[in-house]
Amino acid sequence: MNKVFETVAIVLGDNINTDLLHPPQYFGKDREKIKEGFLKGIAIPIPDSDNYIIIAGNNFGCGSSRETTIYAIKDAGVKCIVANSFSRIFKRSAFNLGLPCMEIKKQVRTIKTGEGLKVNMESSMVMDADKKSVLYLEKMEHYFQEILVNNGLIQFMERICKER
Repeated sequence: MNKVFETVAIVLGDNINTDLLHPPQYFGKDREKIKEGFLKGIAIPIPDSDNYIIIAGNNFGCGSSRETTIYAIKDAGVKCIVANSFSRIFKRSAFNLGLPCMEIKKQVRTIKTGEGLKVNMESSMVMDADKKSVLYLEKMEHYFQEILVNNGLIQFMERICKER
């Protein structure tokens, strides 16, 4: 997990469910087909990048906890999701698969889709191109940091077992 990275914003609203993030017709085992379904349930233009941050409102990821949704998000290049709040099961599934989800503590100004941002996971801040803070994030619990450093729960547990 990179602790500091540059990214491009995709801004979404409240109650974004997993069917909007990744519609059922894109389910399967073929990762290219899964990736193709990224945000197909939402009619928004996606900026041309391979490195995104999703910024959302309340109750992000409501619906189901399908792993294919998380894989679609990660495979499309999303490095982090920040939101006012998350569906509990979505947030846990995302961490288990190595995708950081952080809650917004304070938003300094409005962010637009396509805006270039710099994310600092250590300081829990998101900055704009002028290096001004635009989002302050809740600190991530140490346990979740360990899962992310290992790129997911399975890899984390494998490491723990090898160390014993």
